[in-house]
Amino acid sequence: MSLQAGQSIRILTLALASFLLASPSFADKDDKGGKHAEKQAEKAEKRAEKAHEKAEKREDKDREKSEKHARKYRDRDDIRVGQYFNDSQRQAARTYYVQRY
Repeated sequence: MSLQAGQSIRILTLALASFLLASPSFADKDDKGGKHAEKQAEKAEKRAEKAHEKAEKREDKDREKSEKHARKYRDRDDIRVGQYFNDSQRQAARTYYVQRY
């Protein structure tokens, strides 16, 4: 056997051994991941559902609040410009502010 043939056999043997040792790393991963992964996935799903429910409640509350505000301050016919004070009260306020400022 020549020197080159011995080296070729060693290189082939090393390459084959490397391939056999590395083959498990090329295998497909399982999607399951065991019980721990399942529990974590369930917890994450529950947290997401709770967050979604909380957001819906907040939106409902905000909507109710805005509707209540709209009902309260909707076009009020009983209030007209100049109806809050009569002339004597306006004159008293004018006099007060002229003296102070």
